[in-house]
Amino acid sequence: MRLTAIACCGAVLLCAGTETYGEGESEDSSFLAADASASTGSLGELAVSLDSTNLPIVMITTGGQTIPYGTKITATMRIIDHAPGVRNHPTDPDAEYDGYIGIEVRGHFSATFPQQPYGLETRDALGNNLNVSLLGMPKENDWILTSNYDDKSLMRNLISFDWFRNMGHYATRARLCEVMLNGEYRGIYVFCEKIKPDKNRVDISKMATGDSTGVAVTGGYIISVDYYGTDDNWISSYPPLGYPDRQVHYDYVFPKPTDIVPAQKTYIQHFIRDAEGSLYGPHFTDSSLGYHRYVDVPSFIDYFILSEVSRNVDGYKKSRFFYKDRDDKDSLLRAGPVWDFDWAWKDITEYIFANTDGSGWGYKTNDLNPGYAVPDWHKRLLQDSAFTNQLIARYQFLRTGLLSLATFNRYIDSVAASVNDAQQRHFALWPISAPNAAPEVEPPSQSYAEEVTRLKDWIARRIAWLDVNIPKLQDNITHPRDTSNIQIVNPSFELPGTEKVKGWDGVCADPNWTGLVYDIPGWSSDAPAFDSGVEQFGNATDGTWSAYLRGSDTSVYQITSHVILADDDVTMTADVCSTWGATLCELALFYLDNAGAKIPLAVGQDAVVSAMVNQSISFHAADHPACIGRTLGISFDNISPNGDSWIGVDNVKLFSNKFTGIAGTRTSPLGYSLTQNYPNPFNPSTEIRYQLSENSMVSLDIYDILGRKVAVLASGMMAAGQHNVAWNAQNAASGMYFARMIAADASGRQVYAKTIKLMLMK
Repeated sequence: MRLTAIACCGAVLLCAGTETYGEGESEDSSFLAADASASTGSLGELAVSLDSTNLPIVMITTGGQTIPYGTKITATMRIIDHAPGVRNHPTDPDAEYDGYIGIEVRGHFSATFPQQPYGLETRDALGNNLNVSLLGMPKENDWILTSNYDDKSLMRNLISFDWFRNMGHYATRARLCEVMLNGEYRGIYVFCEKIKPDKNRVDISKMATGDSTGVAVTGGYIISVDYYGTDDNWISSYPPLGYPDRQVHYDYVFPKPTDIVPAQKTYIQHFIRDAEGSLYGPHFTDSSLGYHRYVDVPSFIDYFILSEVSRNVDGYKKSRFFYKDRDDKDSLLRAGPVWDFDWAWKDITEYIFANTDGSGWGYKTNDLNPGYAVPDWHKRLLQDSAFTNQLIARYQFLRTGLLSLATFNRYIDSVAASVNDAQQRHFALWPISAPNAAPEVEPPSQSYAEEVTRLKDWIARRIAWLDVNIPKLQDNITHPRDTSNIQIVNPSFELPGTEKVKGWDGVCADPNWTGLVYDIPGWSSDAPAFDSGVEQFGNATDGTWSAYLRGSDTSVYQITSHVILADDDVTMTADVCSTWGATLCELALFYLDNAGAKIPLAVGQDAVVSAMVNQSISFHAADHPACIGRTLGISFDNISPNGDSWIGVDNVKLFSNKFTGIAGTRTSPLGYSLTQNYPNPFNPSTEIRYQLSENSMVSLDIYDILGRKVAVLASGMMAAGQHNVAWNAQNAASGMYFARMIAADASGRQVYAKTIKLMLMK
């Protein structure tokens, strides 16, 4: 069977020459559709014959329809995929799938390529979603065909997905295939799962519009950092570290922006705000007050390791996913799944990603490009010794197996062998020597063999640099901070003995006036104001609000007695509640300059609801040199559109947190612990971590379900600190096992014991 395909090298040059890489990528669908349409011009025709292949064949027919961007049309799809070792032919009558689909062009920059990526939806004859198993993947109805136009190795996404999955986390399942569209050969694609909630994908609860109260509203959610539009995102309460003027946007992924209801938006916004508040706050390393209440540490560690090993330019700023299940299943936020590695595993002409010696930290994205504003989760996490030392140990453990060069090279050779004949057709259509779509440092490879060798060499250089620099992450660790309260002039903001609270709906020329209106000592406002009414109202913690804000009045503020120091890290927290139609509250920290003007240091705007929620803002004095030695001020404002709305404010607190130094060595953990092994389930190896608060006699043994000891992982005196051990169960049978740890002090007194379950699945 001979198929005619169009070669579009000229269009490739146009795309590469006009694209503004990184922050210039457009999310406008009309631009993408126009640019994609322009790319169908040709300099000539090439005949590409697909008679048989060892890869699956995906044949799509649109019946003469043009596939649009972002809107699915109905088409048909046949998939030919025989058993391993049996060649697939386009004319084979027995298809794995032969039915209807919805199909659209997807992606952003990649949608402008001549080989376009597609989103697929398997459907029945009536157009309803049809869950089916395709190419050995679990049943679902949403799929993606990712083009390899920007990845001439044909395996950058495959490596990344498989590595994250082998680390013990869900990652998209994927298969290489050859695609025919309306009878024309279109090259090698990655056929893969779409990231979405499903028991076989992101295994979290699927939310309905009625899940708006109680435990039902707590999950599951998938959010991302990516391109954003008008109504599909919200702005974080916390800017990147050291960049107070930048705004971080989080996107709603699931529930979809068109499906998510206000109560669900409020919940996930407040959850992320509280998580970031704990992360960036003064007690972030505390096991009960800090980020541990919100963050699944192993997933954040492995996300970091894979992003840095691949030096993925998009690892932190785009296609970055997080997910959270319902609280009664799992209350922690997890990093991942991973996605989008077309620009990874190679040198890209963008900041440190252009370094040809394998060097550079991708997690410092905010420091590299002022055009981006991404969450600085890892930058902050690396200031905690427990997180950093666990990350270092995890990397060093993975280097003995999954991250070894031998493992990488075996995998790369295996994929290269599997596409030996298919790559010749692919590059006959999309020449490997054509200019690279991505802004790569090196000129295009002249053969597939050269591209494969480049990939191996790049990984070797990157690993060599990380082996030296991963341990140096200990330089980021900070000692615990000395935390002290900042005295507020009137901490309660109440006028003692008057049963009144501060309100701002009138005029009081004299704040000391003893008539029917009052002003609270220590408070001022941009315009004189008076007390609004009875203080006992609404849902205040003690029945009494600290302050009460009306929407139509100006902001109120007070000047504290605190003089800002060079090493200050200041946080203000307050409980806020909408008591009458309010939707938005603003908190601010500022200082007074020589002229008495209020210069903002941090401003936070957050939604308020009828339930009491905690809001917080913070700033680092080192980021604002002009504030040092100045007096600190605080302010509140009801900025809701409804001028007659009211907000109650309670439990206002200020903290000053001072660095006591930088630690270049590990610190001992606070207690004893044995953490769950991962991956779990596993085959055949898994890792177990434990920590000791002091030098201890330790026994860590593996038992089968009958109570028989099958392995000894640790025995004897162990030093205080964190430890990682691995169990290779190559010779053990599938099933449930138990790891039992007992620790004793120098006198032999048992001080800790714990048992965990392990599942070996072969």
